[in-house]
Amino acid sequence: MSFSFLKGYNDPDVRNCTTYTEVIKNRTKSFPNHVVFRFLEDGINENGSFTFLQLQYRAQAIATSLQRTGKKGDSVLLLFQPSLEYIASLYACFYSGFVAVPA
Repeated sequence: MSFSFLKGYNDPDVRNCTTYTEVIKNRTKSFPNHVVFRFLEDGINENGSFTFLQLQYRAQAIATSLQRTGKKGDSVLLLFQPSLEYIASLYACFYSGFVAVPA
């Protein structure tokens, strides 16, 4: 699959992937301890963060739980305040093939 917006982008962790979840998995292998998300509860002060490894671990745990109760293509309503758990749940939908419906 070729994405025109990646033309000239030479990072193999991204360039050779066909899905966004592949990018995250490759980045987790290459940079497991790199912080990928920082949560700023008040917009200024950090209240938590996810490394690539933490994000993948948490998202896959949630995805496993989702797969026990539904199937690929099902919609999942994400009722969260802004938080790292929202991010992990969104990525869980990506990993498991569920359709995320943010609210």
